[in-house]
Amino acid sequence: MFNPLTRDDYNKVVEEFSDMIFRIAYQNLCNIADAEDVVQEVFISLLKSKGKIFKDSEHLKSWLIRVTINKCLDVRRSFFRKNTVPIDSQVISYTDEEKVLMDEIMKLPKDYRNIIYLYYYEGYKIKTNY
Repeated sequence: MFNPLTRDDYNKVVEEFSDMIFRIAYQNLCNIADAEDVVQEVFISLLKSKGKIFKDSEHLKSWLIRVTINKCLDVRRSFFRKNTVPIDSQVISYTDEEKVLMDEIMKLPKDYRNIIYLYYYEGYKIKTNY
């Protein structure tokens, strides 16, 4: 069992999962500033989940992924997001090969992008019923 309320455990969770949360948020929102905001909101949600006990690290990781995706949906639905114009386009630097791959992934519908990311980058498996 894992209780993230202790300071040391919480710091470990932030160190271990913040990159993953940022990548998921960025690939959903395509904006660095919004992705950073989502990372903060996810960890605030973790702090607020005082009574939540996680069975193991995988349970915590799954919870963080689900909260991240939900927060991204909230940002996309927000009034301010719909009524703003970006000042400039911020781009994460990729190698040429990664850029080609990311351009193709970004052409997919959002739900498929999440599946591709979770399968190839986070190591989740696809359950088949054969």
